[in-house]
Amino acid sequence: MRIGILQDSLIRCGAERQALYSMAGLRRLGCDAELIYYNNVENAYDPVREFGVQPVFMPKRGRRLTFIRQLAKYFRERDFDVVHGFMDMPTVYAALAGRLADRRVIFGGIRVEYDGTGLVKLAHRLLNPGLAGWIVNSSASAQRLGEVFDIRPDRIHVVYNGLDVQRFEPRMSQEQARQKIGVGINDPIVTIVARLEPQKNHRMFLDTAAELVRRKAVARFFVVGNGSLGRQLRQGASDRGLSDTVMFLGNRPNVEEILWATDVSVLTSDYEGLSNVLLESMASGVPVVATDFAGVEELITHGETGFVVRRGDVSGMADRIESLLRDAEQRRRVGEAGRQVVREGFSVEAMSRRLLDVYEAALSSRGHSPAPVARNVRQG
Repeated sequence: MRIGILQDSLIRCGAERQALYSMAGLRRLGCDAELIYYNNVENAYDPVREFGVQPVFMPKRGRRLTFIRQLAKYFRERDFDVVHGFMDMPTVYAALAGRLADRRVIFGGIRVEYDGTGLVKLAHRLLNPGLAGWIVNSSASAQRLGEVFDIRPDRIHVVYNGLDVQRFEPRMSQEQARQKIGVGINDPIVTIVARLEPQKNHRMFLDTAAELVRRKAVARFFVVGNGSLGRQLRQGASDRGLSDTVMFLGNRPNVEEILWATDVSVLTSDYEGLSNVLLESMASGVPVVATDFAGVEELITHGETGFVVRRGDVSGMADRIESLLRDAEQRRRVGEAGRQVVREGFSVEAMSRRLLDVYEAALSSRGHSPAPVARNVRQG
């Protein structure tokens, strides 16, 4: 089966990582899968070194119509059986170029609870009837997408995110991890790994840190990630008297080592799809505390594999973190339960097989029979 996945860039973010995992996983299943991206950015993944795959770069350079024609030409030359727009704008380009190239099976993709507006939302509405369906990464996202565009449930397919579980299995002690990342401190560490953007609500994280300091809880707070709110959030930490307590670490390629050094992983988002950071933290054996964004219950069982608090509830967030910091056995128990959940249900292999099932069903419904997939074949 020949599969073309379209993504905007390879920036070090969760959706981009999932696109690369998808290409690698489908190839291991015997598919001729290819990832095409059209924006070059700083702080991008190294796909060959980190994922063992080489995507295709097709620059857009602001020339949208020319880009769509160029993309359609490439789709025809590669004779893709399936075209998959991985996110909101890639869906628009994949759908237009896919139609121009007369591809039979074109999927749209959404990676968060649907928040499209303006021309993008209008384009999705107009293009939706011609799509084979949509691929999302949580049931909450599927429900929201269905409500926005009145899409039948059988046209929206939930494919949970996958994770390279072995990468996050701790290979060093917490003390060794702290030494390696250059934070030789003995205090407990509370970490948030998230883009510095409004969706992630870092202000709640800073307010929670300030509340814990007020309660005289001993801890350091790591903020991992870059984004448009960087300067504002650093000033916010200073305004709260947290300059010596909160460390802004920027983007880190070795995020697993940050997590191995961490005692509690926190996510304060207002909305998500299926959170990669929660998956990574759980795979690392780190207990998680997250806000109650739609879909969080698909990953966390409250009190067993992590904890969930109301969005904006700073006191409740502080209570959960403080309880975990005081109780090493609770941290171990919850962390191990979370790790087991990820091992069993959120591997790259599980995600890739589910993707392939969705593609095959769509092709079959259209009477198209690509070359059979050797599901146990492993390719580079």
